[in-house]
Amino acid sequence: MNYKGIKWKTKVFTKKYLYNYIYKNYGFRPKGFYNDVDEYVSKHSEQGKIYYEIYPETISEINIPDNLIKASSSYLDYHLKAKESAKYILKIKNGRILSDLLWTIAVFDEKDKLIGDVSMDLLLDESQTISESRIFKRKYFQNLKYFKGTVFHIIAGGGSYDNYFHWLIDSISKIHLLKESGLFDQVDWFYVPSIEYDYQRDSLKALGVKEEQIIDGKKYPHIKADTLLAPSYARGRNRHIHQWIIDFLKKEFPPKGIPENTARRYFISRKDANTRKIVNEDEVSKLLAQYNIETVVLSKLSFQEKIDLFAYADLIISFSGAGSTNYLFCKEKTKVLELFGDQFVDFRFYYDIAMKENLDFYYFIGENVKKSNSDASGQFNDLLIDVEALKDKIENELEMSKANEPELVV
Repeated sequence: MNYKGIKWKTKVFTKKYLYNYIYKNYGFRPKGFYNDVDEYVSKHSEQGKIYYEIYPETISEINIPDNLIKASSSYLDYHLKAKESAKYILKIKNGRILSDLLWTIAVFDEKDKLIGDVSMDLLLDESQTISESRIFKRKYFQNLKYFKGTVFHIIAGGGSYDNYFHWLIDSISKIHLLKESGLFDQVDWFYVPSIEYDYQRDSLKALGVKEEQIIDGKKYPHIKADTLLAPSYARGRNRHIHQWIIDFLKKEFPPKGIPENTARRYFISRKDANTRKIVNEDEVSKLLAQYNIETVVLSKLSFQEKIDLFAYADLIISFSGAGSTNYLFCKEKTKVLELFGDQFVDFRFYYDIAMKENLDFYYFIGENVKKSNSDASGQFNDLLIDVEALKDKIENELEMSKANEPELVV
């Protein structure tokens, strides 16, 4: 295991277990709870308008064909149709928020009562309520940092502090709700998961967030403000990606420059990744080069360069992962070939984005190097590609010829 892997496991162990046994700032523990936002609003009617609804409760659906579901890993749970809660902004006087940036987001009112709906515990199952959150067992609370004025938070679970998908889909998208509420100009501070990566800083700047307004969630995991604006979560427990999220991101982050590569065919490399590598990537890149498909390392590109590359691409080949989030910037009818390992085949997210954007979606299943029986292990599994099988896929399904041969005409 590499250093980053050891560091990750240590962090997970600390957040899941040690916080429940080490006492620090125990006076910040929850003193009760509100089951949901409705209960909180009803008990604070004297404060005037504190609830700003943007989208009403609805039924959310994703359309994934039966053949893709059958090809998926058996341990995955597909919620094709589900109730989706309203999307809103909640204004909390003297509000406080504590987050580990992974599983727990705890939002409190001035009486230290936990507020359901805007708080989250990803380790609860669907039958459990906020009253069973692990925050009630917690003994360790980081030092509190106070910010004068109004704070809007875009904290999200699942790793939005270092994961491109979660940053765009779960965090940044909340700024759409803020803008639609009419409260954007009232915000003094933006509480974000992290500003470690250029895409985080660049996307915030493009949305009108000034550098001096940013509070780094990694530096300050526990804050309080005169007014805390807490948004609903962009995706519910069913984890559907809603059309308004994609529309917002495409509108706010348009392409600005045409990439120099005239072929506009790209294979997204995983060489810069710590996990989920393609073990024979050099062999795969060599094959794809014969079809004028350029290998690209996304981490070497700026946020805007990523947008431009996908916006003008005619073909994208990508090992399923956060980089595939950029499908949402593609033009209609762009061909995308998603690579999977046989131990982790998941069409819930990037296929859904491709269909919402009217892309031509193809998939290829290679061989994972280890056995997996859960998405937790499956998505960290390296991949081995059968190059001859991939060659057959490219020529027969994508109908492409080698660069020195005439293109197939249908």
